[in-house]
Amino acid sequence: MVTSPAYKQRGLTLIELIMVMVVIGVLAAISVPFMAGIFGKDSDIQAEQERDRLISHLRIARSHALAQTGGDAGALFVFTGCNGNECSGWEAQNANDGSRNIAKHQLEGLRVQVPSSAQEITFDYPDGSLSGESEDNYEFSIKDRPVCVYSSTGLIRRGPCN
Repeated sequence: MVTSPAYKQRGLTLIELIMVMVVIGVLAAISVPFMAGIFGKDSDIQAEQERDRLISHLRIARSHALAQTGGDAGALFVFTGCNGNECSGWEAQNANDGSRNIAKHQLEGLRVQVPSSAQEITFDYPDGSLSGESEDNYEFSIKDRPVCVYSSTGLIRRGPCN
């Protein structure tokens, strides 16, 4: 009786190669966004963080104005260290006497672009809107990352004023 020699498998089948490629593709699709964040420009990441901090402090000042009572109640938001339309920091305080610091921050290595008419804004009690006669919305930006403050409502959002 003649027997066939034992079949020896060498290499991979096409199915095995396709499965390995699919697994590598899935892993790459998951890891690329994380790697971009890790290897992204530090200055861009810092600008995003500072823009978010500006939004947070503007919202804190507005919330402070909404929570107060009385005729002079409100919160004053002042950009500090200004040279023309570029400022290096900000602070928020009581609008009536400035005695209580609500929030304060100094930028390091970045500047915030501020319209000259908005280097000092006041959030009014009871609705949190901006005080003054201007109907203009104010747009601030840190390294081309805009923040909009709507004067009629005092609402604050990321992105340009439309």
